[in-house]
Amino acid sequence: MIVRRISYFTFIVAITTIATVSSCNRAKEKAKQSVNYAGTVVGKGSSEFFEGVAEGVSQTFDCTVELAKVLQSKGVKGGKFKITTDSNGHENVVSVYLIFDKDYKGPVSARIFDSKDQEYGRTAVSLDTRSGQARFTDFVFDQRTDIERKSRILLE
Repeated sequence: MIVRRISYFTFIVAITTIATVSSCNRAKEKAKQSVNYAGTVVGKGSSEFFEGVAEGVSQTFDCTVELAKVLQSKGVKGGKFKITTDSNGHENVVSVYLIFDKDYKGPVSARIFDSKDQEYGRTAVSLDTRSGQARFTDFVFDQRTDIERKSRILLE
């Protein structure tokens, strides 16, 4: 009888140990899956958040660049543009990708108009380019000219 009690006791302990280890492994695996899923969700959420912020900034800034007909008739086309800051942190630089279908030598001026079409900045650069060239050209405005959202930049 003592042998049976010991065997029965050993059997109960063995089953309990196996069940405990098995449930711990199952719980650990579930926890690992949950952490992985949470990490995936957070990763997607944060990338969508930052994409949303970037899109929100571009939508609220929403400026346009226009080329005057006289400049277009001289073979100048516009591409992408971006608004950047000068060395003092003022948002007063417009970098425009210009494409030249003809030789061009002379000034190009840029004027900025607010959403009510009131001019609030003007600058010019001198260019000397050949047909087939293209490059970013920086138009640096006065430091007091912080480019406002929904502004119109006219190149002439």
